[in-house]
Amino acid sequence: MFFNIIRFLFHKKVMFIVVAFCLVFTNCSDDKQDVANKDDKKDLYIFTSNADKFAIEIKENGNEIQIPIINETTKNNILDGRNDAKILAIFPQDCSMCIPTLIHLSNLASRTRGLKVVVLSQSMINTKVYKDFLPQSSPRFPNLIASNKDFEFFIDSVKRALNIEIKDFKSPLFLLIDNNNNVVRSYEGAILEEIFEKDVSEILSSVQLEDSDINKEQKQ
Repeated sequence: MFFNIIRFLFHKKVMFIVVAFCLVFTNCSDDKQDVANKDDKKDLYIFTSNADKFAIEIKENGNEIQIPIINETTKNNILDGRNDAKILAIFPQDCSMCIPTLIHLSNLASRTRGLKVVVLSQSMINTKVYKDFLPQSSPRFPNLIASNKDFEFFIDSVKRALNIEIKDFKSPLFLLIDNNNNVVRSYEGAILEEIFEKDVSEILSSVQLEDSDINKEQKQ
């Protein structure tokens, strides 16, 4: 009788351990699935230009932040360009400093080979306002438009990803992106053309050095 009781209790203990293990394993699997599902979810911000749609994503690549702008028709990232520096100009509504700064960017881009500029805004920039101040050779920048809600969410995500504090939401925000599509610097407000030129030149100079090193290796 005593041994039967011991045997019964032993089986009960084994069953309890098995059930507990199954519950823990199931919860771990669910947690892993939740993490996987979270990783699969992407925060995409839809911008448009004429009939084209562009999906913008803020991606963390190790310690780097990238902001690809994908044309949903061609699936191309319009910021791609291994030999290029890029400036993402983010213009909020009722921005009094945006047009004057855009004039400086236009002047810089007109004389800087390898510089791409993309403007993000909530409404189309009226180029007639500043075209008289520009040289004839000034390039036209892509101007992508988002709804007020998407634009605000995008700004907030950029701020959190780059760990920056935006002091004035009616001031322009500029992101400098290198030839590897990594955001290397942010600027807020009215920025002097000379500052842009210095930072862009550093990126383009590093590209030339990389190309020179590659050519030397190929010749050896």
